[in-house]
Amino acid sequence: MTTLFDRHHLGGPELPDRVVMAPMTRVRAGVGSLTTPSMAAYHAQRTTAGLIVTDGGVAQPDRAVQAEHPGPHTDEQVASWRPVTDAVHANDGHVFAQIMHGGEVFTPAGPRRSPTPWTSSKCPTSPLVRERHPKQADRTAADHWLDLGADLIGFDSAFVANPGLVERLRTGLPLAPAGPATYDQGGDTGHLTCPAYQYTA
Repeated sequence: MTTLFDRHHLGGPELPDRVVMAPMTRVRAGVGSLTTPSMAAYHAQRTTAGLIVTDGGVAQPDRAVQAEHPGPHTDEQVASWRPVTDAVHANDGHVFAQIMHGGEVFTPAGPRRSPTPWTSSKCPTSPLVRERHPKQADRTAADHWLDLGADLIGFDSAFVANPGLVERLRTGLPLAPAGPATYDQGGDTGHLTCPAYQYTA
């Protein structure tokens, strides 16, 4: 029977487990839609995932949903991703890029196409944003999907709150709850500030 911690061949790379850090955009890019040292640190903290799928990288400047989306549409932006991928590879991780564009998006002012990105400070005013985060996945849900024939299992909010998610799943430790109030807000709170599991005597 396949387990979450079996190795998996994905084309060229052999993944050490079947846990995927799903592409859940964190909207924490800096000025000029460049990635930041915090983004590199965030990805490096989670390299026990068999595969990491990055924040959404906007392929065209007029297709960003929010101003803090990183972009790979200029040479400078492409170069800014190097510290992120290097941080993952330094920890023997595997990383794929998510390339995206916003198309028509919903903002607090209503639906529109996305030539003018809006800032994350407006995000909490939209009830749709607060309701889009589903129940946090856990080991039971992962095993269910593996039993149904899935090859890889993606975790999004669980990875935000649990940098050591794979170890928690492997050992049956409780998962820290995710904090939706910190999603899409920029900064390091709720992004780099989630601790490893604290064992007690």
